[in-house]
Amino acid sequence: MKKTDEKNLLKFIDNEDNGMKVMGLSMAKDIPLSEELLPKLLGLYFWSDSSKVRLSSR
Repeated sequence: MKKTDEKNLLKFIDNEDNGMKVMGLSMAKDIPLSEELLPKLLGLYFWSDSSKVRLSSR
């Protein structure tokens, strides 16, 4: 994965809007995970307040 693609994906995942997070998580399913991205996805899976975000991060 290119560094610019990862930065763009992180813009979605780090967004405050849960809809944007879910969109970023759906895009992340098709790419190999980097060491920077994996902890963020696991954090959303375990500690997100939104059930939609938690389900999307599986």
